Amino acid sequence: MNDSAVQRLPFFPDLKDDETLYSVCARFHRMSGHRSSEVTSMLLLGHRIGGARQESSLALGHLSEATGGSVPANESTLRTRTILGSYLPFMLSTQRHSVLYRLLSKQGEQSIRAKLGLTWNAVTVEHELRACPKCIEEQNDQYGFAFWRSSHQGPGVWVCTQHKQPLWAQQRRGVRNVRWLDVRSADLRPNPNLMLRRNLEQFDRLADCLAWLTSRTVVDIDALGAMVRSRLYSCGAASSEVKLSVVDQESLVARLRSRYGDAGVKHLDFLASPSWLMQTLRDQRYAHPVRWALLLAIVGGTHEDELNLHYEQAIRRLPELDFFDSRFAPRLARAPSFLYDALSDPISLSAASIRARMPLRHIEAWMRRDPELARHRRESGASVKLRAAILTIEGAIAATPTAKRSEIISRCLWAVRWLEANAPEQVNKVLPPTVGMFDPQLRLDFGASD
Repeated sequence: MNDSAVQRLPFFPDLKDDETLYSVCARFHRMSGHRSSEVTSMLLLGHRIGGARQESSLALGHLSEATGGSVPANESTLRTRTILGSYLPFMLSTQRHSVLYRLLSKQGEQSIRAKLGLTWNAVTVEHELRACPKCIEEQNDQYGFAFWRSSHQGPGVWVCTQHKQPLWAQQRRGVRNVRWLDVRSADLRPNPNLMLRRNLEQFDRLADCLAWLTSRTVVDIDALGAMVRSRLYSCGAASSEVKLSVVDQESLVARLRSRYGDAGVKHLDFLASPSWLMQTLRDQRYAHPVRWALLLAIVGGTHEDELNLHYEQAIRRLPELDFFDSRFAPRLARAPSFLYDALSDPISLSAASIRARMPLRHIEAWMRRDPELARHRRESGASVKLRAAILTIEGAIAATPTAKRSEIISRCLWAVRWLEANAPEQVNKVLPPTVGMFDPQLRLDFGASD
């Protein structure tokens, strides 16, 4: 279909808050009375398989022109009203621009996955339609009909964060089934495993983390890795904040499998693989939102403000990029702030290990990895010793105000020698002035009368 052949629709239903593009297209199909979903797909999208999958609601430029601008053809629409909003933050910039260019076009395409470069690792093969029974009741009372909510369709979302209820899902359909399904005509069934309170709480945490990841325009994978390691270490689930050991990884995989593996939920099949964690942490190609959401949900808080704080702290630990090639300027993480605090006093690394509750070998590793940490330790120690030297000399002078300069030096020899070596400008400021042999002296005549 050519751009000039886009047919203007006589009517189109209004988009509701948090409604997906697939949902409004399915409602249009029912209202139009078309027997064939292929006819509706050609009118809306310019191809015949629009009702097969949620991600097939593409060619947004075509849909926008056919509806007279009722559906805006912009990036915000794709992020908030399609499931691609869960994947765009994890894409590389070149891939993301290519995806947006194709999806915002007017030309409908039937085979979009290969052209977008979306491999099975990056985008889940199947996305079932999901809905909350409580939301359906409220929508029917308010609008007289129900619709598919965007917040329920993301990969791995199986709990309604508003009502804290498990979502019901449409049973799997074949790829040749191109029929548009609205909530009214869907065959929704619950997952019995999600009725258990333990599973419901775990998937509620997962839904919170997925919502936070989807809300971000771009996600820095390196910062996410640092954020996950910091959360695991602070909760005692990892022995180091720098790197997860083999024992830590095996323990974490087993813990995730015990909490999420028996729920019988799609999108979590990768938990059966023993290498999925290492792939996620090391390979950009495996940057699936469900994988990272699981690592965030396993420990720590899942409130949006807390996740934002942890992410910002992880970003600050990553140094700024310079003008050199990344092959010759590797990115070094910055040591955590509590380690800087522990090394603010002139204490040994062993004492700092006790104060920071971090193994000595990890502190030594941070000292080699973060040059700023070693500089901070030297400067902090120097400032503390400077104050101690000055206070020692001032205390000796206060104890014996009439003492000569040589006497003060002999009493505070270490402080004077340290000042001479590290802060020579302070020596004459704190010591009594030197009195020469022939300098005029102040004489007191006690025999003089008033």
